[in-house]
Amino acid sequence: MSRSPARPSMLFCFLATLLALPLLASRTSAAELLRREWEVDGVAREALLAIPAAASDTPAPLVFCFHGHGGSMRNAARQFHLHTEWPEAICVYMQGLNTPGRLTDPEGRRSGWQHSAGDQQNRDLKFFDAVLASIRKDYRVDERRIHSTGHSNGGGFTYLLWKERSSKQSRPSNPASSAARNSHGKVPQKSALHQSEHPSPHCSPPKATSFPVQPPR
Repeated sequence: MSRSPARPSMLFCFLATLLALPLLASRTSAAELLRREWEVDGVAREALLAIPAAASDTPAPLVFCFHGHGGSMRNAARQFHLHTEWPEAICVYMQGLNTPGRLTDPEGRRSGWQHSAGDQQNRDLKFFDAVLASIRKDYRVDERRIHSTGHSNGGGFTYLLWKERSSKQSRPSNPASSAARNSHGKVPQKSALHQSEHPSPHCSPPKATSFPVQPPR
């Protein structure tokens, strides 16, 4: 006895559900993050935090994540989803303010990060300092594993942190940021992970390129 083919409407609903599962999961994980505010020089700043349950008693790694120009902390949480990849770490998705871009958006209508020391009255360096201080106060942080990562303009800001706040973090990791060429030779020696924004068309590059600039101890 032959089986009748599945009804198109039922098959469509099944496929639609399968395709929607990753999106629903990312929305759920982002919704579960804790939103916090800080006042920095009279301006309200915000970030999304993922706090492991053990962070009150056990030293936890700390990771700061910075979105690109025009992005948001929620987009960064969905894009990087560090809190699902490394649930043992305290993950902080920072929100930038409207910032003039170097390639686009010269009027500064979209969110971003300061480009250099002294730019925007160092508002984002001060934001980083305030968040780090409050997390150290509220939770136990593994001081050997304080990291930062970001995309594009956010990746450039992690290089600025590397230069200006090197004593406060362990290692930057920057996917798709061209800021490395502007910081070369100006940052303290520290191991880092950088993914090029412009890979060679003649070969298949690895997902990330590691270049230790300080010998391991």
